[in-house]
Amino acid sequence: MAQQMVLLKSFSNEIDASMAQLKLLKTGVRAFVVKDDDEGSSEPRPQPKTGLRLVTNSHDAERAREALNRLYLQSAIELEIV
Repeated sequence: MAQQMVLLKSFSNEIDASMAQLKLLKTGVRAFVVKDDDEGSSEPRPQPKTGLRLVTNSHDAERAREALNRLYLQSAIELEIV
């Protein structure tokens, strides 16, 4: 059975998204950075404000949320099934 992917956080740049992904990898959580692109269009278009999404599988979502909360020390990160 396929695992559902869970959106952990959206980012506006690759550096921040990659740093969060590395933090999760260090805690043993596999996470993936997914780019919101223009689906193969050859026309240039401005990068959306939240053009990158950090996702993980539903099995690791709670551990990932806790690790990111410690990293950002902000309000709790909401989990959203994608």
